[in-house]
Amino acid sequence: MLVLSGNVGPGVPEDIYRRLTETAQRRGLQVILDADGGLFREGIQAGPDVIKPNRFELSQYFGMPEETLDTDTMISLARQLMEAGTRLVVISMGEDGSLFVTADRALVLPALKIPFHSAVGAGDAMVAGLACSLEQGLDLEQTAVLAVALSAGACMTEGTQPADAVTVEDLKVRVTWEEA
Repeated sequence: MLVLSGNVGPGVPEDIYRRLTETAQRRGLQVILDADGGLFREGIQAGPDVIKPNRFELSQYFGMPEETLDTDTMISLARQLMEAGTRLVVISMGEDGSLFVTADRALVLPALKIPFHSAVGAGDAMVAGLACSLEQGLDLEQTAVLAVALSAGACMTEGTQPADAVTVEDLKVRVTWEEA
């Protein structure tokens, strides 16, 4: 498993995530991409297994105002991102929840009502859930439940602290979804 997330240092070429994805795939590794800008644009060309843009990053990539991205539009855009071989696109939307999109299914998950402290680390926690799900071979629903619970748990803690296991298990039973 290789997770490519965030920014890179000065002087690192924008195609670094694409090149790392291609190398990882040749070695049989699964790849999750969570980046923006040029790193995202280049990285998706290699068809990572999972891509996790947020709604704003999706709007930037497609050159569309964020407020015009309704659920159907985001599902359509997610499927366009899959053309290079990506199997799952997860779009995080903050307090509006998230979308989990495959070639033939789309799950809409509302955000959990939680005691909110900070969004710092919420995206990283969601990516951790995606990585665990891939490693364990979980189905789409199980993947969505774990990723959303971990992300919500991160929002309940101060700073960048992850939620404890008991909190995550409690949150998992509260996660709901519907097919789009």
